Amino acid sequence: MHHVYDTPSIILSTQKKGDKDLLCEIFSRDFGKIHAVAIGAKTVHSKLRASLRPYSITRTSLVRGKAGWRITGSMLGVCLSDQLREQREVLEAAARVIGLISRLVVDEQESHAVYDVLVSYLEKLVQRNIFDDKDSLEVMAVASILATLGYLPHSLIPKEGEVELNVGRFQSSRKSELIIAVNRALRDSHL
Repeated sequence: MHHVYDTPSIILSTQKKGDKDLLCEIFSRDFGKIHAVAIGAKTVHSKLRASLRPYSITRTSLVRGKAGWRITGSMLGVCLSDQLREQREVLEAAARVIGLISRLVVDEQESHAVYDVLVSYLEKLVQRNIFDDKDSLEVMAVASILATLGYLPHSLIPKEGEVELNVGRFQSSRKSELIIAVNRALRDSHL
């Protein structure tokens, strides 16, 4: 009997596998980035179909078998594609940060801190109309992820409250410095 793991997760991407199955790239709080198959998820009657859309925050039930991970259940929390449908630029910013996670995080390596930074960023995008400061939030999220993974020193990252209260001042004073550091870290990582 296999153990069923129930974990908060973010669906990074999906692709068809055969006629009925779906291969999902998932960023899980407990297991890091994993690839899991959802058997029959592409069928019309599948209960998994709605919750396994890219850019969805879910609670996923997983089983690890001989052939890898398999999704046995999933409960949708927030689907960014639906929530940000009218704000295309904000959705694109979220997609860039999610794409960075997909490239930087090592498969099956637990990463609570990175998961928490990503979920916090995505929730801020959905909870308020941040069209004006979406760029600052994106820079902060990327810098925090890079610092958590060891690509940037933590001293470059402003405290969250400092940015929340003073977004305009952050944009003018430290944003360009942080962007230069982020670009240098990405260049040095060869991604």
